[in-house]
Amino acid sequence: MEPTWQEVIAPIESAAPLAWQEEWDNAGWQVAPGDPQRTACSGALLSLDVTEAVVDEAVREGINLIVSHHPLLFRGVKRLTGATAAERIVVAALRHGVAIYAAHTNMDAAPDGVNFRLARMLGLERTTVLVPGPCAGVGLGCVGELPEAVPTAEFLQRIVRVLGLSCLRHSPVATGTVRRIALCGGSGSEFIPAAVAAGAQLYLTADLKYHDFQHGEDRITLVDGGHFETERQVLDVFCELISKKIPNFAVRPAAVSSNAVSCLVG
Repeated sequence: MEPTWQEVIAPIESAAPLAWQEEWDNAGWQVAPGDPQRTACSGALLSLDVTEAVVDEAVREGINLIVSHHPLLFRGVKRLTGATAAERIVVAALRHGVAIYAAHTNMDAAPDGVNFRLARMLGLERTTVLVPGPCAGVGLGCVGELPEAVPTAEFLQRIVRVLGLSCLRHSPVATGTVRRIALCGGSGSEFIPAAVAAGAQLYLTADLKYHDFQHGEDRITLVDGGHFETERQVLDVFCELISKKIPNFAVRPAAVSSNAVSCLVG
């Protein structure tokens, strides 16, 4: 017997309750062409973003649930004319009976969500929340330590390797070695002061602007690892949560990439 849409989503909401999302966010059901409590789920396709290509893949593969990190809809939709990609996605999802659900800043804040998973990938230990949230152990970003100090250049290479990058933007190296590291997957420039206050020697995030890189002030090395690249581990989190609760259920990352940024290396 197939689980319902809500039964598939339940382990995600248990690990990252919607109450943990930021007030500006719009996590939760984006499109539901049926009752989530009653509609049988034929499979779940996971993606960082919902694009037209992701919806096409779901329809082609007979999958009727897309779970994304970034919400498809942030603001009210006033019309469905197909004039924008978001409108076309909603229309296609409704037409083909595909539900769309997003777990965004609530999953960023979760104890085993986006940031703590990235910290483990980079070898950090004794990790704690960088910016505390609504309850103990919950919040945005995290800070931790390496087992021992390593040359900063070596750790930058580790970031390149772990994230699969072809290039890496960073500020002038502030210290010869690093041990205490702060990070925030996705856009986290506003947390630079918190990383400095936490005593971090390096801060990894994404979407840093030119002047953001000047805020290190020879105290901390600031690193932009890319928005997609610093958050895509959330798909593994989604997959593990669902598979643990519903063994042998068809759940997988989308084959098409939703990364909107390409990098040409000269």
